[in-house]
Amino acid sequence: MEQEGWDYSHARKEGRNVFVFRDTSHVSAKIHENLYSAIYSQISRGIFSTLFIEGGEGPISPIRVPEEVLRVNVFQKAKRCIHASELLSCRHHSEIYSGKFKIYGAEGMDILNKQREAVRASVEFGAKVFSGHVPSFLEEQQFDFLEKRVVVIARRRSFLAAERVIRQMEVYGENNVGMLFGDGHYTEIIQQLKRREAGYVTFSPSWDEKNFGAALEYLQTL
Repeated sequence: MEQEGWDYSHARKEGRNVFVFRDTSHVSAKIHENLYSAIYSQISRGIFSTLFIEGGEGPISPIRVPEEVLRVNVFQKAKRCIHASELLSCRHHSEIYSGKFKIYGAEGMDILNKQREAVRASVEFGAKVFSGHVPSFLEEQQFDFLEKRVVVIARRRSFLAAERVIRQMEVYGENNVGMLFGDGHYTEIIQQLKRREAGYVTFSPSWDEKNFGAALEYLQTL
């Protein structure tokens, strides 16, 4: 992981720029507060008005429930914190309604659901192994296949998401947009932005070690 903070070394003075916010943990409240602050600082300064996010498709409706209620709901349902995009939507829903900024899902739900199924099967198999089950040769082959499938689909998701972002920028004439995605997608997203000759700015939040162990519990909820 690169040093935390902003990196403008690949930004273009003219042409399109994608502000890539690196979600280094889906379960850390500290990291998502950090990401939220970085994203909203750019929105409030008028740098960009569209944020593309992972895990959804098309326009994302504002959240109009109190933040404390939202926090309890997402923890009970998914064993995670409120994500940065949800903090934006919850704290600034009136600005979304007024058109100051908008949040879009950059995914195709078909491919996202395929990966969720593969991840779920992989996690379930891993849980059997950790509980003392001795896998057969066939089960080992199945697990290896599932792990490879998860990786292949994740890479495909990354390329498609970056391409969707660029195409929307072209259609709507946007020079700058934000993109908030899990850090596992970072390499492929950057590769696609380079292929499309787009500039990019990256933001890497501070690391939060105490939440690292929560990742497996979160994966089991997918």
